[in-house]
Amino acid sequence: MIRNANTICVVPTTRGLISETGQPLDVDLLIAHPPEAVYTVAAVESLPFYERCYEIGLPVYVCSPQLVQRKSVTSIVMLLKNLRISSMIGGFRRLTQDDMHLLRLRLWLETVTLNGAPCWETPVSCLVTPIKRMPVFHRMRYVSSLNEDQLAKVLAYALDPRWFSYPEISPERFQRYFKIGPHRPAVIKPLDERYHAASSAWYSTSQAELLKSLKGYVRNLSPRDYFMREWYKNYLLHDTGKAITKVTKKFLTFLYYVWMDTVCEVPEGIFVPERFFGDNTQDLEAWQQWNSELLLKSEDRGYS
Repeated sequence: MIRNANTICVVPTTRGLISETGQPLDVDLLIAHPPEAVYTVAAVESLPFYERCYEIGLPVYVCSPQLVQRKSVTSIVMLLKNLRISSMIGGFRRLTQDDMHLLRLRLWLETVTLNGAPCWETPVSCLVTPIKRMPVFHRMRYVSSLNEDQLAKVLAYALDPRWFSYPEISPERFQRYFKIGPHRPAVIKPLDERYHAASSAWYSTSQAELLKSLKGYVRNLSPRDYFMREWYKNYLLHDTGKAITKVTKKFLTFLYYVWMDTVCEVPEGIFVPERFFGDNTQDLEAWQQWNSELLLKSEDRGYS
């Protein structure tokens, strides 16, 4: 979609939606007389607006909120009108049904947190079920210890890996968003909602206890137990918390590249398994086999 006189820019703010003229957006008027498309910054608070646009088939194009941090409304309007970077690194792309599912769960997570309830409670299934049909979910099921409800939360917190990819494709900003960085303490803090979701998505307490009680059992784990194997290796060198932090960082790297693979149309792919798994032939072959089987299933079920 090319921006022209029949498209508009909308800026989400804490005071509500602002039109490109700097005035509050009259949503009812816009819906009654829709433009060809809306260009805006992705925002959870804009979900009701997105849903109204979706109902009438009005295309909404979103860009990364990371691009407009600490900018004034006027500056954001100028950016929206002139933004030309690729969608792979946070530029405009059309809002999809998958985005709507993620935004609904994200809004639920934020509402639960505001109400003081534990943010890691299991979300209602109607919010999680459609997310589990996303292509990235099918590929992430390779991880045998995967907690699907927690992964759904991780996806909802992030919304789109491309929004953490400016100016280059790298998992570092994605990791920092989940509280993984050079100064990350080696403990899980109860209020670190994003970190808790990311670490809980792969870490199995029962499997960890089994590994600790049966020394050497790690050698009998399958390639799909990759992250628990990595945790055990780190546990032997560090304490449990630090081992979890180190492997969570690796898990987020894996998720970032696999997710980018599913949302970016790059023929050669973005995830390079040889770089991630190193020279471990068993891990490489297991991953390739998993994806080959997934490709066969996708031809029958309509996902990729």
